[in-house]
Amino acid sequence: MLELVLGLASTTLAMLAITIGGYLASAAMCQMTSGGLGHAVSDLVAYFQHNDVDEDEYMRERRARQLVVVMSSSGIVVVVNVVNAAVVAWALLLNGASINIVWWALVITLMAAFQLDTCMKMRGREVDVNRASKMLARINRNVAIFGIAWGTVAIFFIDDLHTTTSLIVIMALIGTAAGGLALLAVLPPAALIFVTALGGPVLYKFLASGDPAAGYLAVFSCVYTFALGAITAGVYGAVIKRPALNALGRSEECSGIACTDFKGRRIA
Repeated sequence: MLELVLGLASTTLAMLAITIGGYLASAAMCQMTSGGLGHAVSDLVAYFQHNDVDEDEYMRERRARQLVVVMSSSGIVVVVNVVNAAVVAWALLLNGASINIVWWALVITLMAAFQLDTCMKMRGREVDVNRASKMLARINRNVAIFGIAWGTVAIFFIDDLHTTTSLIVIMALIGTAAGGLALLAVLPPAALIFVTALGGPVLYKFLASGDPAAGYLAVFSCVYTFALGAITAGVYGAVIKRPALNALGRSEECSGIACTDFKGRRIA
């Protein structure tokens, strides 16, 4: 048990470092200035600060935009999560997996139901900039739980890479990571947390399997994780940061990108 805990902790930290590395590399390259890396680091630290009282107008505008994008699209994503979990559970049961996979699928379904309920309640409402910070913090927490839940299926059901069970789980995890990032790229903390929580257990299982082919999969997973972190930085800069600065008349702080003002926007 201690070996498992230490192994998971080390691979999760490795995935976190790789994801952040990809994010910072992309953010620094996009800014193309000598202080680009410093700005990228300070921005990343600021993402985890949730102080509505001390936030300036840009921070409020940025968080409101993030909330609109995430909440407007998360409904369909959580439904897809339920479908994926159901397909994985059914396929693994047909291949002789333990009944515990059903309990796992139920956990995913319950979490998705709560998130879907939140999305439905917020439909048509204007974004409250004074509460956006707290709501985004809640999203970060829920995303971490989702990532851990999906990561557990890798721990218990990725064994021999040549079995159908392992193939099904790996394919489901790839799709879940890609779909989650497509939604969460506008919210870097959530994207980094999700990819790390899901990818850490996968990397551990690859490294612990002893199969030579797993070594190649481990390398691929690290490369793809770096790329996901880089994509997050690019999407966030283009969809959230630069348009928010432009909307506030601070376009000199970023490269000019045409955008639509989000003020007064309602969640679709």
